[in-house]
Formats: sequence, C-alpha cells, structure tokens
Amino acid sequence: LMIKQTYKKWIAACTVTSSLLLGACTSTPPSVRDVSIVPLPNNVQQDSSAFVLPKSCTIGITDSRLAPAAEYLAGILSPSTGYNIKVQDGEGTITLSLGEVEGKEGAYQLKTDTKKINIKGNSYGGVIAGIESLRQLFPPQIESKQIVDGVDWAIPSVDINDAPRFTWRGIMLDVSRHFYSKDEVKELLDVMALYKMNKFHWHLTDDQGWRVEITKYPKLTTIASIAPNSLFTDLYEAKQYWINKPYGPYFYTKEEIKDVVAYAKERHIEIIPEIDMPGHSAAAMTAYPEFSCNPSGGHTVWSNGGISYDIINVANPAAVQFAKDVLEEIMELFPGEHIHIGGDECPTDEWEKNAECQALYKKLGLTSYRQLQSHFIQQLDEFVKEKGHKLSVWNEAITASGADLDIMKATDADVYCWQPAEAAVAKAKKEGMNSIYTPWGPYYINRKQGNSEQDPPNAGDGSDHVQNTYNRNIPDGVTRGIQGTFWCENVSNADLMEWSALPRLIAIAERGWTPEANKDFSDFQKRMSADTVMLNYNNYKYCKYYMLDADNGGTSSRVMPFANTADKKYYYRIISGGTDNTRVGRCIELIAEGSPLLTSYANKNAAVGRLWTNTQAAEGADNYDYQWWSIEEDPNNAGKYALVCKAQPNGSVNPNPTAVSTSGRWNYDNNTKHYNFTLGDGAYGKKGNNYYYTLSSDKVSGQYFNSSMSGQGLAVNLYSNPTDGN
Repeated sequence: LMIKQTYKKWIAACTVTSSLLLGACTSTPPSVRDVSIVPLPNNVQQDSSAFVLPKSCTIGITDSRLAPAAEYLAGILSPSTGYNIKVQDGEGTITLSLGEVEGKEGAYQLKTDTKKINIKGNSYGGVIAGIESLRQLFPPQIESKQIVDGVDWAIPSVDINDAPRFTWRGIMLDVSRHFYSKDEVKELLDVMALYKMNKFHWHLTDDQGWRVEITKYPKLTTIASIAPNSLFTDLYEAKQYWINKPYGPYFYTKEEIKDVVAYAKERHIEIIPEIDMPGHSAAAMTAYPEFSCNPSGGHTVWSNGGISYDIINVANPAAVQFAKDVLEEIMELFPGEHIHIGGDECPTDEWEKNAECQALYKKLGLTSYRQLQSHFIQQLDEFVKEKGHKLSVWNEAITASGADLDIMKATDADVYCWQPAEAAVAKAKKEGMNSIYTPWGPYYINRKQGNSEQDPPNAGDGSDHVQNTYNRNIPDGVTRGIQGTFWCENVSNADLMEWSALPRLIAIAERGWTPEANKDFSDFQKRMSADTVMLNYNNYKYCKYYMLDADNGGTSSRVMPFANTADKKYYYRIISGGTDNTRVGRCIELIAEGSPLLTSYANKNAAVGRLWTNTQAAEGADNYDYQWWSIEEDPNNAGKYALVCKAQPNGSVNPNPTAVSTSGRWNYDNNTKHYNFTLGDGAYGKKGNNYYYTLSSDKVSGQYFNSSMSGQGLAVNLYSNPTDGN
C-alpha cells in the first residue's frame, strides 16, 4: 500500500521508546526504567531498590523561596498520576531544600530511597535542575496531561551529585521575521527547562517587524509590526510560498510579556530581551522616520531577509533619546540583569552621508565611522547601568573594523560570539570581556539538518545536524557559556520551529552542562532517542536524524510518517500498490451507510464499518472524508499506530480481522483507539513521489493488509507475502 504525498508529505518522526513500566502488582517489586538523564549528570549511584510515588505524596519545602519550585513540581506529577499532591512547609514525601552543594550556581543533590526523595540545590536554580532530573527518572508517561492508568510510578533509588559546566545555557528565538504566540513561546520554555537551560534570548525587533508594545511610541505596533508580505515554509509539503498579503500586526502586549516572564522565572529561566539597534532598525524607522538618517526618504518594513541600510541616526539627540525611552520601558518589563541591544550587521554608509553624523564625527575626532556605533553603545550602557542592568551585544561591536575597543571594554558588555565565533571569543578574552559562544552553523539550529526530500527549504547545506552540533568544540576562552540561536526568516510556524530546533537544542543543553571529559555522542544518542517518548507526550515535533532504531540499535534512514498525536492530526490517502487496471489508484475507504460499495460487493461481504478500496473521491463528495486516514502514534509505545479515519476520528481500525486468510476483512471500531499496527516491517520503499509500506497488525502473525483483486471484490483483505501483495 502506498501513501500519497499530494495532501501531506510524510516526514521523519520518532520511533524509539525507553523502557516502560508494567501495571502495579503488590506481589512483585515495581519495575523501573534505567537511569537515562539528559544532560548527563556528573555522578550517579544507583541500587536495586525503588521509590514508588504514593497517592498521599506531599512536597515539603524548607525555605519559602522554594514555593514556586514546589508548585512547579506538583504541576508535573499531578496530571498523569491523578494524585492531589499538596505543598507544605518542612519535610514531605519529596523535600526541596537549599544548602551547600559543590559546584557552580545550579548544582544539586538528588537522593532517593524507598520512602523519600530529597532534592537540595545551592540555589533556586539548583533545585529546579534537581526537579528536571527527577522528572526523567519516572516513566515517560509522567509527561501526559491526562491520567494514565496501569503504571507503576516508580523510580530507581539513586544518589546524584551534579553541577553545570557553564552557568549560561541558552536559546535565542527570533520572533521578528515570524511571530510566535505567547503559548508557543511557553512551549519552548518548557522544553528548555526540561533540559536545564536557563537563558532565553528573545529577539523582539528587526527589519521585518517590531514585536513588543511600547507605550510612548504606539506606531511601533500599529506600523512597525506589519510587513507587506511574508515567506512561509510548509513543513509537511517541504516547500515555500509568499502569502501575498500583509503579515501582522503581530506583537506582545505588556501584560503578555509579564506573563511569559513570570512563567520563565518559575522555571529558573532569565529572559534577555533584544532590541536590535542601531542596525536592523528598518521597521522602527518606518514608524518613526524622523529618527533615521533620511527622514524624508522612503522607508518600509522588510519582507525579505538581509542587511538594511535604514539605521538609526546616532548623531541625532532625539534618536538617542528614542532608544533610551524604548529601553526604559523594556527594563520595566524584564527584571533580569541583561539587556541585549544587538549591535550586529550595521552598515555605516548612511552615517557617512548624513550631515549630523559628519559633524559629530569631526567633533569627536574620530578615525572611523564605526566609532559612532561605539559611542552610541556607550550612551546606552550608561543609561541601563543607572537602572541596575547590563548590556549584551553581538560580536561585531568589538570585531568590526574601526570599533572603539576602549569604549567597549569599559561597558563590560557580554559578547555573543557568532561569526567568526572562535576569533570573537579570543578577542573578548583579550579585552577582558565575558563571552557567550553561539557559532554560526551547528549552533544556528534553524538551519537545515539534512538534504532528503523531507527537509523543507531553509538556510544551510544540510551539514548542521545534531551530531555536528554536539561534537563542535567549545573554545577554552568562553566565560559565560553557550547558546543555540534560532533565526526565523525561513521558519514561519511552531511545528517547523520545533522540528528544526529538536534535537539540536538538547545537544546544546548537554554540552553546556556536562563536563568536556564526559563528551560522548554515542551515549548521548541513546539517551536522546529514549527521550522521544517524553517529547511525544508533550506533542513536540522533532527531526529523526540520528535517532536510534529500536530494533537494531542503528540509525534509521527511512522516511517514516509524521508522528500524529491525539491533539494534532494530518490525514493521508492510503493507495493500492496494484498496477493492473482494476486496482491502480484505488484507495482505502471506510464503508459508510448508503455507500454504493454495499450493493456492488454484497456477495464479497461488504458491510458498513468495513475497509474496502474505491476510486479516489473528489473533494466534497459524500465519501471524501472516509478516504482520509490519520496514522496516530501510540504515546506509550512509539512505532505502534492506530489507523484513524477522518470521518470517525474517535475510533480506529480493529486489529483483529474477521478471518486469517484472503477472505478476512478489516472492521472499524468507532469508539476505541487500537495502537496495534506497524508500518514497513515487511516491505518499504519509494515509487515516484510516494512511499510504500506494509501495514500489519500485531494480533495477526505473518499477515499484511492487501488490496485484493476482483476475486475478493477489491476488498482490503489479508495476504502473507509482503513482496507480492499490494
């Protein structure tokens, strides 16, 4: 049977599970999964006993500052178990505490026995890190947002002592080129927290759009938040297209920003807002051209990527005040220490032609127009320091030819080293400035991960896959830590954003936490693959490259179906592989009341609720929805699927045929999801633009779905030879 790609193209998705727990039994000890934690802890000791989460579980805190952490943990454990977990002062079944723990900020100890769990951190962040490790000890069903029955909520008895390599482990998301809702940003924060990442760099403005409400300058959201067009990328069809209409207005209100900041704080994630200036300011200059170098000229919010020459006039005191006014409102929204002002890719051409800039250049006795940018940064540095904040910049602020290094050194700004990353780290170290390593290429996790037909158009040549991300050497001179950077010129929706970021985000998380001496991609690959079950429960999309195949321990090169979930469905036509005139192009249809198939094939046991083949219906036909199928993956057992008809989405194909022979038929259960089907275990390949797979039920050994010939009435029946059946 072939999968037709014209509706939705199948792309690689998860197939590997970790060990799962069996139902609880009082006569045998609970089974537990092997310890598999990402990032890899520094030291883990495990014995043969186990802790089972009791229904009466409480979370105790020995310090009131840990109350948010306790509520966060309760929010992880309660939905899937159904337990009413209460938070209390003092000790509990699980006790959270602050104390001396060796290591950098974020170090923790996690100790469990058969009765208790104790998590001690050297900071609030250390306690959160301990919670994330505890979370990964439980069966992956702990991630379910609904009650899961029949699971031993058991973990192994362990003694973990762990601390981060770097105190800065971050991800940047560009929301200017394409916008992501508050809830979509929170989903990214959730996966960051799971992997102990603690810095979210929020790129809020650029040439293509301004995304944050500024009260004093309302046109930033009424004008600068709207692009005339936008390039969209379809993950499932692997193609790009222009929407040919305005994109926007898209921006976050102040209340939405405050909500996200609070959400991140509970998870020990500092948000570093970036307001890009003096370059990458075309959107802002379109709204307020009086602050540009050419107030009477043409200005437009960009739709394409690139480097704009429409930049802030840094010699105009009103423009400098505009920048300060914006930062003042930004600092009111973001209480964290760090404020990013960009400073990258800023051409000086317009300054060189502007009379005010020429006059300031002469007045200051400068030797390069680049020094105007340094003086601009100096003014903003003095302003934010008065408010108790610190600047961050991209490395061009110190590496661009002509930059005033004395001024930049005095700012003590953090330098984000992207290109050339190693040279920028070395220069920051020479100037006594702190650096964050985020190299263009493997740490730019929006870039292509491969070159198969499933890879949507994007930047890069396909070499920036997870193995190269993990194995990238981190220079010795890095002081703060590392960051994965995600630009969105070619990424227009959350599904594609997640699929592009994962699993490379996980690799960066481990490299930022785990000591260099423990760097081992093969071991990471096993743990990364095991975590796909947890990602499934949270409905994350991710690329399958380098995920291990559960059957043989190797990497899977198959183009497998997109992992559909209970919340997100993508429908496919399943077409006969037969090439004779009677079967060619026929697809599986669920027979409905009144279907002509009932009359035509009554003598071949056609019946309502039975699978048959039929010619492909036109959209709008009565039987159209009965020919589209969702291949829904079992959240508990990756690689097992339910076959769900679009017309009856609450049910699925019954895995028990009417007979185990060519006269057998497949019926549909309207009320139950049967995750009993596998794809491609008998045959797999590609014909033209379509992929073909065998379909089989684990209830019937050695038999496969078959598109029968006329002798069986063109029914969907069973056949034992996968290379001969269709």
